[in-house]
Amino acid sequence: VERVVISQGPGSFTGIKVGLSFVYGLQMANPNLRVKGVSSLELLAKTSSERHNCDAVMILPATRTHGFLAEANAQGVTSRLLELAVDLPRLKEQAAGRQTVLCRPWPALQEQWDPNLPQLQQRNMEQLLDEALDVMVAATAADPTFSQDFLPARYLRLSTAEEKLGVAAVEAPQ
Repeated sequence: VERVVISQGPGSFTGIKVGLSFVYGLQMANPNLRVKGVSSLELLAKTSSERHNCDAVMILPATRTHGFLAEANAQGVTSRLLELAVDLPRLKEQAAGRQTVLCRPWPALQEQWDPNLPQLQQRNMEQLLDEALDVMVAATAADPTFSQDFLPARYLRLSTAEEKLGVAAVEAPQ
């Protein structure tokens, strides 16, 4: 194994921690191993935007009131935390002319969505990841940005210990 591509999240604390720990172990055993971290949500937004030739928004709920959002358009892909009470008006305002996909059900958002707006699409996460796999493999095949540096994790929420210590939420890498 010469290269590894790993999701840095967003995702569950345990899933991301186990995945990154496994890659760190591989890297310790093979110092020449090149690693690339990707945001699975940004990858899904980029894939959807390219396949449907439109701006795309992917939303991954984390709690009843918060989630993650990745937007893909001609300028690139961005991701951020989503606070439903604050961000819902903007989501509704920008809904026309773009594809908005929920990666799993989020009743709090679905109940407040205006039926006159383009429909929220709900897609199965496994299906979305299958569609994105080919794009990821092609994009990383000749990518020179693989490194030997450790990758930061991006969790759906902080660990209990981090919450008790008041650690700031992990920001999306630039």
